[in-house]
Amino acid sequence: MFGTALECEIKSVKVRVQDLVRRCRVTLSHEFTRDIARELGTDAAAVRKALHSGGVEKAVLPIDTIAALGAFKAKGGGVNIGRMVGVKATATASKDDAPPRIDFEFEFAWQKDAWIFLGEHCNALADVTLTKRQLALALDESTN
Repeated sequence: MFGTALECEIKSVKVRVQDLVRRCRVTLSHEFTRDIARELGTDAAAVRKALHSGGVEKAVLPIDTIAALGAFKAKGGGVNIGRMVGVKATATASKDDAPPRIDFEFEFAWQKDAWIFLGEHCNALADVTLTKRQLALALDESTN
């Protein structure tokens, strides 16, 4: 799944200011597939299984080790977002026989064109390509 584009529904967008820097936080929704669970790790696979069996209704997973390259699109246009950083993912069971859903929260630097696009288009979609995020440098074995 990493390196493969996902088409997600845009559920919400919020802007926050911290230390004079504007950041956008977007929530993207997708079916919680077996492939997504596998890529997110063993905890996600266990959560997906519990959602299907009815043992869990909702679970929050950290996704700070994931980044995404994204673009928002709607009929009549689109805008490239570039790199987004993972915050958290909330998996929820469906009320009916529908499969569980997962809502990814990503954060990106505020962009005027993205903000205008989202203000003009309801029911917009996002194409995102998930990637692993390098949080620390690997230690050189020869220095130990």
